[in-house]
Amino acid sequence: MDKLGNGEKLTGSGIAELSADSGSEAPVEVKVEEGFKEMDTSATGAEIQKFKDACEIMLVDEAIREKAKAMARSFCVVVLQSSYHPGSGKTFSKYENFRVLVGPQDNISALQAAFEANLSGFTFEVNNQIRPM
Repeated sequence: MDKLGNGEKLTGSGIAELSADSGSEAPVEVKVEEGFKEMDTSATGAEIQKFKDACEIMLVDEAIREKAKAMARSFCVVVLQSSYHPGSGKTFSKYENFRVLVGPQDNISALQAAFEANLSGFTFEVNNQIRPM
């Protein structure tokens, strides 16, 4: 960091200088991880807020709360992962909703119904992890 701050050239293993005509090279092939895709994430922040609002509605519903409390595991989260590939200048993202329910089948069914009623119309991929006990 000191060298960069002082405007000095970096040297050593793995350091390469780009030539002025490096922009004319063939496009870089990008290996995209499974489940990742190019997507417009500009609206994702607003959608995540909408998801939080929907979850708040479910949290104040006493029947849903009681069903969830009686389970070994019950959670519903949204995860947005992005991976930037500098060689191509592209960003690939994976946007998922994990719904993990472990417990009695009637509780699982009640929570799944609540998720379907309150969490429809979103662009994320749903990843259900259900284990009746």
